[in-house]
Amino acid sequence: MLRVLRQRALCHPPTSWTAVRSPARLSCAIRNGYPHVGRRPGSPITRTGQLGRSQSSVGKTPAEVFKYPEWLNVYRLSSAATLCVGFTRVCTLVVFGVGAIIYAPAIAFSPHHSNCLIPACIVASAVPMVAVIFTSGPSVMSIRVQLPPHARRSREGLLKFANNLPPRTILRLESMKLIPWPTQTDVVFADLTRHRPSWKGGLSNLENTPVTTQGNEREGTFFAQLIRRLLGRYYVQRDQKKDRSSAPGLWEKMWEQIPEHNITPGNVRTRRMVSKSAKPLTKLEPLPPVRRIKSKNKP
Repeated sequence: MLRVLRQRALCHPPTSWTAVRSPARLSCAIRNGYPHVGRRPGSPITRTGQLGRSQSSVGKTPAEVFKYPEWLNVYRLSSAATLCVGFTRVCTLVVFGVGAIIYAPAIAFSPHHSNCLIPACIVASAVPMVAVIFTSGPSVMSIRVQLPPHARRSREGLLKFANNLPPRTILRLESMKLIPWPTQTDVVFADLTRHRPSWKGGLSNLENTPVTTQGNEREGTFFAQLIRRLLGRYYVQRDQKKDRSSAPGLWEKMWEQIPEHNITPGNVRTRRMVSKSAKPLTKLEPLPPVRRIKSKNKP
Protein backbone atom coordinates (compact mmCIF):
# COMPACT_ATOMS: atom_id res chain seq x y z
CA MET A 1 0.00 0.00 0.00
CA LEU A 2 2.84 2.37 0.83
CA ARG A 3 4.47 1.55 -2.50
CA VAL A 4 1.31 2.46 -4.40
CA LEU A 5 0.98 5.78 -2.53
CA ARG A 6 4.66 6.54 -3.20
CA GLN A 7 4.18 5.90 -6.95
CA ARG A 8 1.14 8.16 -7.05
CA ALA A 9 3.00 10.92 -5.25
CA LEU A 10 6.14 10.74 -7.40
CA CYS A 11 4.23 9.96 -10.69
CA HIS A 12 6.77 7.30 -11.66
CA PRO A 13 5.74 4.47 -14.00
CA PRO A 14 5.90 0.93 -12.68
CA THR A 15 9.13 -0.90 -13.34
CA SER A 16 7.59 -4.08 -14.80
CA TRP A 17 4.38 -5.54 -16.10
CA THR A 18 3.88 -7.57 -12.94
CA ALA A 19 3.73 -4.40 -10.90
CA VAL A 20 0.35 -3.40 -12.32
CA ARG A 21 -1.58 -6.58 -11.70
CA SER A 22 -3.94 -4.90 -9.27
CA PRO A 23 -6.78 -2.77 -10.71
CA ALA A 24 -5.76 0.24 -8.64
CA ARG A 25 -2.23 0.34 -10.06
CA LEU A 26 -3.47 -0.23 -13.61
CA SER A 27 -5.96 2.65 -13.39
CA CYS A 28 -3.27 4.89 -11.92
CA ALA A 29 -0.90 4.07 -14.76
CA ILE A 30 -3.58 4.71 -17.37
CA ARG A 31 -4.44 8.08 -15.80
CA ASN A 32 -0.77 9.07 -15.78
CA GLY A 33 -0.55 8.39 -19.52
CA TYR A 34 1.78 5.37 -19.84
CA PRO A 35 0.76 3.39 -22.95
CA HIS A 36 3.37 0.71 -22.39
CA VAL A 37 1.94 -0.49 -19.10
CA GLY A 38 -0.37 -3.19 -20.44
CA ARG A 39 2.13 -4.76 -22.81
CA ARG A 40 4.27 -7.80 -22.20
CA PRO A 41 7.99 -7.40 -21.63
CA GLY A 42 9.98 -7.32 -24.84
CA SER A 43 7.09 -6.43 -27.15
CA PRO A 44 7.68 -3.35 -29.33
CA ILE A 45 5.73 -0.16 -28.80
CA THR A 46 3.65 0.81 -31.83
CA ARG A 47 1.30 3.68 -32.42
CA THR A 48 -1.86 2.04 -33.65
CA GLY A 49 -3.39 5.23 -35.01
CA GLN A 50 -0.49 6.11 -37.27
CA LEU A 51 0.00 2.48 -38.31
CA GLY A 52 -3.65 2.10 -39.27
CA ARG A 53 -3.58 5.27 -41.30
CA SER A 54 -0.39 4.26 -43.10
CA GLN A 55 -1.70 0.77 -43.88
CA SER A 56 -5.03 2.08 -45.11
CA SER A 57 -3.36 4.63 -47.38
CA VAL A 58 -1.13 1.99 -48.98
CA GLY A 59 -2.86 0.26 -51.90
CA LYS A 60 -5.91 2.54 -51.86
CA THR A 61 -6.84 3.73 -55.35
CA PRO A 62 -8.66 7.05 -55.78
CA ALA A 63 -12.37 6.69 -56.54
CA GLU A 64 -13.47 7.61 -60.04
CA VAL A 65 -15.51 10.80 -60.15
CA PHE A 66 -18.69 10.66 -62.24
CA LYS A 67 -20.73 13.63 -63.39
CA TYR A 68 -24.03 11.73 -63.59
CA PRO A 69 -25.52 9.06 -61.27
CA GLU A 70 -26.01 5.45 -62.30
CA TRP A 71 -29.80 5.89 -62.54
CA LEU A 72 -30.41 9.17 -64.37
CA ASN A 73 -33.87 10.72 -64.41
CA VAL A 74 -34.86 11.49 -68.02
CA TYR A 75 -38.61 12.12 -67.56
CA ARG A 76 -40.65 13.60 -64.73
CA LEU A 77 -44.34 14.43 -64.66
CA SER A 78 -45.44 17.78 -63.26
CA SER A 79 -46.69 18.03 -59.69
CA ALA A 80 -50.16 19.21 -60.76
CA ALA A 81 -50.62 16.25 -63.10
CA THR A 82 -49.36 13.85 -60.43
CA LEU A 83 -51.83 15.21 -57.88
CA CYS A 84 -54.66 15.01 -60.41
CA VAL A 85 -53.91 11.37 -61.23
CA GLY A 86 -53.60 10.46 -57.56
CA PHE A 87 -56.85 12.27 -56.73
CA THR A 88 -58.77 10.33 -59.38
CA ARG A 89 -57.38 7.04 -58.05
CA VAL A 90 -58.40 7.96 -54.50
CA CYS A 91 -61.89 8.94 -55.67
CA THR A 92 -62.46 5.61 -57.41
CA LEU A 93 -61.38 3.70 -54.31
CA VAL A 94 -63.54 5.86 -52.04
CA VAL A 95 -66.62 5.41 -54.24
CA PHE A 96 -66.15 1.65 -54.32
CA GLY A 97 -65.50 1.46 -50.58
CA VAL A 98 -68.53 3.56 -49.66
CA GLY A 99 -70.82 1.59 -51.95
CA ALA A 100 -69.57 -1.86 -50.89
CA ILE A 101 -68.99 -1.26 -47.18
CA ILE A 102 -71.60 1.33 -46.19
CA TYR A 103 -74.53 1.30 -48.62
CA ALA A 104 -74.64 -2.43 -49.32
CA PRO A 105 -74.93 -3.43 -45.60
CA ALA A 106 -77.44 -0.63 -45.05
CA ILE A 107 -79.63 -2.01 -47.82
CA ALA A 108 -79.28 -5.54 -46.41
CA PHE A 109 -80.49 -4.50 -42.94
CA SER A 110 -83.18 -2.13 -44.19
CA PRO A 111 -86.74 -3.56 -44.12
CA HIS A 112 -87.89 -1.12 -46.79
CA HIS A 113 -85.49 -2.26 -49.54
CA SER A 114 -85.15 -5.54 -51.35
CA ASN A 115 -81.97 -7.60 -51.16
CA CYS A 116 -81.79 -7.60 -54.95
CA LEU A 117 -80.39 -4.06 -54.76
CA ILE A 118 -77.23 -5.22 -52.96
CA PRO A 119 -75.43 -6.62 -56.06
CA ALA A 120 -76.58 -3.61 -58.09
CA CYS A 121 -75.12 -1.24 -55.49
CA ILE A 122 -71.78 -3.06 -55.43
CA VAL A 123 -71.55 -3.19 -59.23
CA ALA A 124 -72.49 0.48 -59.59
CA SER A 125 -69.87 1.55 -57.06
CA ALA A 126 -67.20 -0.47 -58.89
CA VAL A 127 -67.92 1.09 -62.31
CA PRO A 128 -65.51 4.09 -61.93
CA MET A 129 -62.68 1.85 -60.76
CA VAL A 130 -63.19 -0.68 -63.57
CA ALA A 131 -63.41 2.13 -66.13
CA VAL A 132 -60.07 3.55 -65.01
CA ILE A 133 -58.45 0.11 -65.15
CA PHE A 134 -59.63 -0.85 -68.63
CA THR A 135 -59.69 2.50 -70.43
CA SER A 136 -56.29 3.91 -69.43
CA GLY A 137 -52.81 2.62 -68.87
CA PRO A 138 -50.73 3.37 -65.79
CA SER A 139 -49.73 7.02 -65.82
CA VAL A 140 -45.92 7.26 -65.76
CA MET A 141 -44.61 9.63 -63.09
CA SER A 142 -40.89 9.37 -63.85
CA ILE A 143 -38.46 7.39 -65.98
CA ARG A 144 -34.87 6.58 -65.04
CA VAL A 145 -32.28 5.02 -67.31
CA GLN A 146 -29.31 2.95 -66.13
CA LEU A 147 -26.13 4.51 -67.47
CA PRO A 148 -22.86 2.67 -68.18
CA PRO A 149 -19.63 4.13 -66.76
CA HIS A 150 -18.55 5.75 -70.03
CA ALA A 151 -21.83 7.72 -70.24
CA ARG A 152 -21.55 9.06 -66.69
CA ARG A 153 -18.25 10.88 -67.10
CA SER A 154 -19.19 13.80 -69.39
CA ARG A 155 -22.05 15.40 -71.29
CA GLU A 156 -20.54 14.34 -74.61
CA GLY A 157 -20.48 10.69 -73.54
CA LEU A 158 -24.08 10.94 -72.35
CA LEU A 159 -25.29 12.39 -75.66
CA LYS A 160 -23.36 9.75 -77.59
CA PHE A 161 -25.01 7.05 -75.50
CA ALA A 162 -28.49 8.56 -75.96
CA ASN A 163 -28.18 8.97 -79.74
CA ASN A 164 -27.53 5.24 -80.17
CA LEU A 165 -29.13 3.58 -77.16
CA PRO A 166 -28.20 -0.11 -76.68
CA PRO A 167 -31.19 -2.48 -76.90
CA ARG A 168 -30.49 -4.08 -73.51
CA THR A 169 -30.60 -0.80 -71.62
CA ILE A 170 -32.80 -1.00 -68.51
CA LEU A 171 -35.43 1.67 -67.84
CA ARG A 172 -37.10 2.09 -64.46
CA LEU A 173 -40.69 3.33 -64.75
CA GLU A 174 -42.58 4.79 -61.79
CA SER A 175 -46.27 4.58 -62.66
CA MET A 176 -49.64 4.85 -60.94
CA LYS A 177 -52.41 2.46 -61.96
CA LEU A 178 -55.03 1.70 -59.32
CA ILE A 179 -53.39 2.45 -56.00
CA PRO A 180 -52.76 6.17 -55.32
CA TRP A 181 -48.96 5.91 -55.04
CA PRO A 182 -46.35 5.15 -57.71
CA THR A 183 -44.87 1.69 -58.19
CA GLN A 184 -41.55 0.82 -59.88
CA THR A 185 -41.18 -1.46 -62.89
CA ASP A 186 -37.93 -2.32 -64.69
CA VAL A 187 -38.26 -2.83 -68.45
CA VAL A 188 -35.79 -3.41 -71.28
CA PHE A 189 -35.57 -0.74 -73.94
CA ALA A 190 -35.79 -3.29 -76.78
CA ASP A 191 -39.17 -4.51 -75.45
CA LEU A 192 -40.86 -1.11 -75.71
CA THR A 193 -43.16 -0.07 -78.56
CA ARG A 194 -45.14 3.11 -78.94
CA HIS A 195 -48.57 3.78 -80.42
CA ARG A 196 -51.20 6.49 -80.52
CA PRO A 197 -54.02 6.63 -77.94
CA SER A 198 -57.32 5.40 -79.38
CA TRP A 199 -60.74 4.17 -78.29
CA LYS A 200 -59.70 0.59 -78.92
CA GLY A 201 -56.28 0.79 -77.33
CA GLY A 202 -57.27 3.12 -74.50
CA LEU A 203 -55.43 6.10 -73.07
CA SER A 204 -51.89 4.75 -73.50
CA ASN A 205 -48.98 5.42 -75.84
CA LEU A 206 -46.28 3.03 -74.61
CA GLU A 207 -46.38 -0.76 -74.45
CA ASN A 208 -44.03 -3.33 -72.98
CA THR A 209 -43.92 -6.24 -75.44
CA PRO A 210 -41.10 -8.68 -74.57
CA VAL A 211 -39.22 -9.94 -77.60
CA THR A 212 -39.33 -13.51 -76.28
CA THR A 213 -43.15 -13.61 -76.45
CA GLN A 214 -43.70 -12.02 -79.85
CA GLY A 215 -43.72 -15.29 -81.82
CA ASN A 216 -45.67 -17.24 -79.21
CA GLU A 217 -48.91 -18.93 -80.26
CA ARG A 218 -50.73 -17.62 -77.20
CA GLU A 219 -49.85 -14.03 -78.05
CA GLY A 220 -53.08 -13.48 -79.99
CA THR A 221 -55.43 -15.04 -77.43
CA PHE A 222 -57.96 -13.00 -75.48
CA PHE A 223 -56.33 -13.73 -72.12
CA ALA A 224 -52.88 -12.59 -73.34
CA GLN A 225 -54.32 -9.40 -74.79
CA LEU A 226 -56.19 -8.71 -71.55
CA ILE A 227 -53.05 -9.16 -69.44
CA ARG A 228 -51.06 -6.93 -71.79
CA ARG A 229 -53.78 -4.29 -71.67
CA LEU A 230 -53.84 -4.27 -67.87
CA LEU A 231 -50.15 -4.62 -67.05
CA GLY A 232 -48.14 -3.91 -70.18
CA ARG A 233 -49.40 -0.50 -71.34
CA TYR A 234 -48.38 2.91 -70.01
CA TYR A 235 -49.19 6.53 -70.69
CA VAL A 236 -46.36 9.06 -70.98
CA GLN A 237 -47.44 12.68 -71.24
CA ARG A 238 -45.86 14.23 -74.33
CA ASP A 239 -47.12 17.83 -74.27
CA GLN A 240 -45.31 19.13 -71.21
CA LYS A 241 -44.29 22.77 -71.40
CA LYS A 242 -41.25 22.33 -69.17
CA ASP A 243 -38.76 19.49 -69.00
CA ARG A 244 -38.27 18.73 -65.30
CA SER A 245 -35.81 15.87 -65.70
CA SER A 246 -32.14 15.85 -64.71
CA ALA A 247 -31.07 15.78 -68.38
CA PRO A 248 -33.44 17.92 -70.50
CA GLY A 249 -33.91 16.72 -74.06
CA LEU A 250 -32.55 13.22 -73.45
CA TRP A 251 -35.96 11.53 -73.36
CA GLU A 252 -36.86 13.01 -76.76
CA LYS A 253 -33.85 11.31 -78.33
CA MET A 254 -34.82 8.03 -76.68
CA TRP A 255 -38.47 8.37 -77.73
CA GLU A 256 -37.50 8.68 -81.40
CA GLN A 257 -35.66 5.34 -81.20
CA ILE A 258 -38.67 3.43 -79.81
CA PRO A 259 -40.31 1.50 -82.69
CA GLU A 260 -43.92 2.11 -83.57
CA HIS A 261 -46.44 -0.64 -82.90
CA ASN A 262 -48.72 -1.33 -85.89
CA ILE A 263 -51.58 -3.78 -86.34
CA THR A 264 -51.88 -5.21 -89.83
CA PRO A 265 -55.17 -6.44 -91.41
CA GLY A 266 -54.07 -10.04 -90.72
CA ASN A 267 -54.02 -9.24 -86.97
CA VAL A 268 -50.26 -9.73 -86.88
CA ARG A 269 -48.23 -7.32 -84.82
CA THR A 270 -45.21 -5.79 -86.48
CA ARG A 271 -42.47 -3.47 -85.33
CA ARG A 272 -41.55 -0.66 -87.66
CA MET A 273 -38.71 1.64 -86.80
CA VAL A 274 -39.65 5.29 -86.98
CA SER A 275 -37.11 6.99 -89.19
CA LYS A 276 -36.19 10.59 -88.64
CA SER A 277 -37.26 13.09 -91.23
CA ALA A 278 -34.39 13.72 -93.60
CA LYS A 279 -33.41 17.25 -94.52
CA PRO A 280 -34.23 18.28 -98.08
CA LEU A 281 -31.28 18.24 -100.39
CA THR A 282 -30.33 21.48 -102.05
CA LYS A 283 -30.56 21.43 -105.83
CA LEU A 284 -27.37 22.18 -107.66
CA GLU A 285 -27.88 24.56 -110.56
CA PRO A 286 -25.64 24.15 -113.63
CA LEU A 287 -22.88 26.69 -113.97
CA PRO A 288 -22.95 29.01 -117.00
CA PRO A 289 -20.42 28.17 -119.73
CA VAL A 290 -17.12 29.98 -119.59
CA ARG A 291 -16.58 32.34 -122.53
CA ARG A 292 -13.13 32.97 -123.80
CA ILE A 293 -12.30 36.60 -124.46
CA LYS A 294 -10.15 37.09 -127.56
CA SER A 295 -7.65 39.86 -127.44
CA LYS A 296 -7.96 42.52 -130.16
CA ASN A 297 -4.23 43.31 -130.26
CA LYS A 298 -2.67 41.18 -132.95
CA PRO A 299 1.13 40.67 -133.05
